[in-house]
Amino acid sequence: MTASSWKTLGRMALAIAAVVAFYFSLLPVGTTGALGFELSRYSFAAIVFGRLIYVIVKAWRQSSGSTRSAEMAQRIYSVPRRFGLATIFLILFAFSILIASLNRLQLDPVILIFVLVFVGIVGVLQAVLDRAPRHASMIAGSLFFPVTFTIVGLASGNANLAKMPWSSIAFFMACWSVGGALLGYVTGTAIGGVFLLADKVAALLRGLKPH
Repeated sequence: MTASSWKTLGRMALAIAAVVAFYFSLLPVGTTGALGFELSRYSFAAIVFGRLIYVIVKAWRQSSGSTRSAEMAQRIYSVPRRFGLATIFLILFAFSILIASLNRLQLDPVILIFVLVFVGIVGVLQAVLDRAPRHASMIAGSLFFPVTFTIVGLASGNANLAKMPWSSIAFFMACWSVGGALLGYVTGTAIGGVFLLADKVAALLRGLKPH
């Protein structure tokens, strides 16, 4: 078997192990036993965060250091690492449209700030990890949601969180990490769509210039 085949096989095995651990984590303690319940939750969290660390290291190696020049930059629209005044205006315009849209929904100011901070973090990570913008978006969500909700829970003095066993805390943080990765990917795609639209408009305007 080739190295690529082994990697594919490893990903499949890891995905199956994560699904099995997640399934047993949802079963009642009486069904799996206390030890099985704890192990399944710790196993799921270990798989999720282990995979997250791997993706972070891989994206960092692709986007910085001596390996950067050897990586072929794919044409994926995202926040560029270097940009000019036009890009700054585009970012400000996109944020103004986002704020206006959220205000139309009459959201709570805390939720509004939460969304804007999240979008900003996704954009910053896309610029930092510019050779892996899709991974950057997912990393942003995977880190932002578990950390944010843990901080909010601790700051609010949630009694249930204080009584929760470490295995359950690790499990729910892993669940938020997976959900955050999906939301990060969607947000990163939307950000890329803004730059794609801007690129097409710029190309159209260049075509209209008299020669």
